[in-house]
Amino acid sequence: MKLKIAFLSLALVLTACAPELLPVPVTQGPTLAPATPTLESINAPVVAPPDLISIHMQDEKNGWGINDTNILRTVDGGVTWYKVGPAKVSSLGYSVIADFLTAQEGWVLVPDPTDMLVGALYHTNDGGTTWSSSSVPFGGGVLNFIDSKQGWMMASLGAGAGSMGVAIYQSSDGGSTWTQNYTNDPNQPGAGDSLPLGGLKDGLASLDMKTAWVGGVTYAPGIVYLYQTQDGGHSWKLVPVKVPTGYEQAELE
Repeated sequence: MKLKIAFLSLALVLTACAPELLPVPVTQGPTLAPATPTLESINAPVVAPPDLISIHMQDEKNGWGINDTNILRTVDGGVTWYKVGPAKVSSLGYSVIADFLTAQEGWVLVPDPTDMLVGALYHTNDGGTTWSSSSVPFGGGVLNFIDSKQGWMMASLGAGAGSMGVAIYQSSDGGSTWTQNYTNDPNQPGAGDSLPLGGLKDGLASLDMKTAWVGGVTYAPGIVYLYQTQDGGHSWKLVPVKVPTGYEQAELE
């Protein structure tokens, strides 16, 4: 009994001596204002209004444009346009063709004004800050790059009376050099007819360096003009396309 009383007395003494736990005040820091988003810009002259001939958007903000005298870029969805070169080129307009792979990389083909069947191909991979150029054996047509190195070109050799001569080229070094794999121009040696001279050809789409399609129009009712290659453009075959019901008499392109 005495032992229990002793323990009880000791517990009371320890409780009485224990320090009182006081709440620690919490100091609230200053209220931070929401960060103002920084609008991206380009270190290049602003062109306004641009009077665009063509526009190539990569996403909702980034895109390329072409007018009579400039290659342009936007980073704000087309609100602002910047002149990004190439500095050597002063005349563009409808004669120029282009292919833009990303917001940073693209190619622009400018025909020689004295010979529209040859031209200069300009390439940038830094958003137009710098450009390289190569002389190429074509001046117009359809340009289609798969990636930074591999590309196709369907060069126009002239059209008339519902027919159009073309030559098919490929590049594996980003457009610096090109190899001709096909032509349907009967005036050129080795011309083929698997992609016929007949028909106006206005589209080229490539899956890889083996497979591609050429589209166009014959201005004949109910005919879909579509040819495919599976050997890099060396030979072509007609792709049968069923015309939708009700369009049998339409001129399809």
